[in-house]
Amino acid sequence: MIITVLVDGPSVARWKVDCIGLLREGNDVEVCRLGDKHRYDSRALARRLLGGTALRSAPVSANRDASRECDIVLDLRTNGGTDPPDVGRAAYWFFCDDDGSTLGELPGARAIADGSPTFTLELRTYRTGEGFTALRSGTFKSLYTYARSMQIALEECKRWPALAIDVAAALGRPDRRRKPPRYEASRPLFAQLALRLAGAFLSHAFVHLFVDARWSVGLIHGSPGSFLSKNYHPKIQWLGDRSAEFLADPFVFRLPDSRYIMCERLDGATRTGFISCIEIEAGGKVMGERTVIRSASHLSYPYVFEHDGTWYMVPESAQDRCVALYRGLELPYKWERVATLIEGVATCDNTIVRHNGLWWLFCTHKSRDSSLNLFLYHARDLLGPWQPHVANPVKTDVRSSRPAGMPFLSNGELYRPAQDCARAYGDAITFNRVTALTEHEFSEELVSTFRRDITNRASHGAHTISYSDGMMAIDSKTVIFATPSVIRRRLGELATRIVCPAT
Repeated sequence: MIITVLVDGPSVARWKVDCIGLLREGNDVEVCRLGDKHRYDSRALARRLLGGTALRSAPVSANRDASRECDIVLDLRTNGGTDPPDVGRAAYWFFCDDDGSTLGELPGARAIADGSPTFTLELRTYRTGEGFTALRSGTFKSLYTYARSMQIALEECKRWPALAIDVAAALGRPDRRRKPPRYEASRPLFAQLALRLAGAFLSHAFVHLFVDARWSVGLIHGSPGSFLSKNYHPKIQWLGDRSAEFLADPFVFRLPDSRYIMCERLDGATRTGFISCIEIEAGGKVMGERTVIRSASHLSYPYVFEHDGTWYMVPESAQDRCVALYRGLELPYKWERVATLIEGVATCDNTIVRHNGLWWLFCTHKSRDSSLNLFLYHARDLLGPWQPHVANPVKTDVRSSRPAGMPFLSNGELYRPAQDCARAYGDAITFNRVTALTEHEFSEELVSTFRRDITNRASHGAHTISYSDGMMAIDSKTVIFATPSVIRRRLGELATRIVCPAT
């Protein structure tokens, strides 16, 4: 593939240099400089003060003019998209905000300054006769510093052009037309952005030092298809007993003798999760509980499913950097590890489903922000080999990427619960209809959102739902003040990071 990259000066933002480097790994790339642009307005000053490594200037070697025909023109200029040059038959690509505004000096800054919990960036394309369409889109969380927000967002954006070429833009084929981009004149933004970031930083520091969360589990009679209604208000029966301590990630299943919930418990002393199994009667009363799997590393999200009469479980074990498959021996309390499905990756909330003749595994990667990117793997046999989807990550959206429990069929269509972490981890559950699921393509659309304010108890969030034989299990988050011992531990960890930042 022959690619011409347009820049507007002898130096560009670091993320753009990295983007060019990724393109050069498998393509013939020529960088052309159109003008020598140096900006010293308030946005350039804000970028220098707040932007961090991703927006720091770096030199780029470039020619003055394109010397030959190419397949793609990637415009990385500050005002890319607003004044496209004549590219002939080539596709014209550029980055912009979701409203069509050019990224300029401060990507996403207007949304952050306005107080939005998220901002969206896009890679768009233009072809004569087809108009403007989106190749890739990502919705990112507005974090406690602008530099941190850009570090995560632009780390993803720089990969998009190379990825779009590798999969021939098969992921989420551009079916949503976009309006022509517009260039925003510089407006007073620095003070508003700085004030917003100062408040976000103080809030972040307070929450991470003095706030803790407790999770509890409730039961709902019915089917998960009920959550597809936008006004669904379920009656939830909350488990008593020790559930107020910490009980999360419930996966309900039924055996001939009784009904059980596999879930995560938290060791109060070590803050390490382990897998526990609760027996419940038909009315929801807790009959007993036993520890099922416990190790030195943190375990959670015990995804349970049945295949060919055998019960399996895939707990999250991100600290071990693998996806381990367990098989039930003496159900429900004795399980044996039978396979490692994926090695060398710290995956989160592993969710397995069989659909259209293939096994699919949905997850996020801890190394790529555990709530931002949806990764997909597939296999013809449960035991593997498992292959990554060619377009991974297949989705970049902090509002609906991270799995939130069991996928399900409704009227013959597949729906996937996902976590909405835009405001906070485990804030709400979204239900997404999968519109394309093949070895080369994935897409889905939001149908409904189950928010914390429509439960019948004081709640600050929900992040896992499961179902079995007419009963569903869901968890609920309650925000509380951290105990003195937890605060002391957090202050110690903070002091260690300050004194020894490399640890």
